[in-house]
Amino acid sequence: MAQPVLSERMTKYRWVVLTLIFIVYTISYGDRANIGVVLPLIKTEFHLSNFEAGSIASLFGTIKGVSVRRWKQRFTFALILLQ
Repeated sequence: MAQPVLSERMTKYRWVVLTLIFIVYTISYGDRANIGVVLPLIKTEFHLSNFEAGSIASLFGTIKGVSVRRWKQRFTFALILLQ
């Protein structure tokens, strides 16, 4: 079988995209980790139950998911990065 011939030279654009994806995932992980660290302090300060604290923590993920569905994905990622 013949090998397909690439007519165009591969660019460095894919590395830019990979770098941006890495940055977005790193920020997202840091956001979740910070909520986990601060949540016990928020629970004691506002006298929240475990259910209420869990609802607040899951609210952040829900807001991001709804915004991706409602608006364009690029706009949502830009908004998340500007936070």
